[in-house]
Amino acid sequence: MALTLDPAPTCTNTLQFNRQGSILACGSADGMIRVFDIATGDCIVGWHAHMGQVHSIGFTHDESSLFSLGHDGKFNQWSIRQVAQKINEVSLDTSTIGALQMAQNAGPLTYSPYSSLFKLDDDGDHILTSSGSQGMIYQLSDISSSQANLTPRKVVTLRGHPAPVVGIDWNTALSCGTCLTTAQDGSIYVSTLLKQ
Repeated sequence: MALTLDPAPTCTNTLQFNRQGSILACGSADGMIRVFDIATGDCIVGWHAHMGQVHSIGFTHDESSLFSLGHDGKFNQWSIRQVAQKINEVSLDTSTIGALQMAQNAGPLTYSPYSSLFKLDDDGDHILTSSGSQGMIYQLSDISSSQANLTPRKVVTLRGHPAPVVGIDWNTALSCGTCLTTAQDGSIYVSTLLKQ
């Protein structure tokens, strides 16, 4: 089976299954989010989510909505039930998103990330993302509110890298949380968080 992006061609930057594996959400270089039914291979819905590329996407814990992080510096929450309706535009540190710079002899080279730039915890109450060379954890407890433009509360700053963070992951399934951050210089830091 091949899933078709329409209009094509465009590059898919990020993919995320729902928990059952029946729905696949894709974020693309054309700023679109597309949602596919895996059983049929059909695109159920697609919408223009960002000006510029969609870098990362992720379903909320209850799978009623989807977060997206775009090149335009916006971190948005979208309804899955009321298709393509923006629920919230969440304010995060602006250095979390956008073009990443890599020094070269001829000057800086701008490129897009090839890894996730945010990860929700298993309960959907917190998000791990980055700010420059550090990982950041924000509390999202009020994110289900209908109030637009929410500002999550920063609760933890992780150990900083010598270079900008380009990818993250987080596992909160055990009695502690394990956070991974990787940077442009190839370093990978593992941080363990104890649950309170």
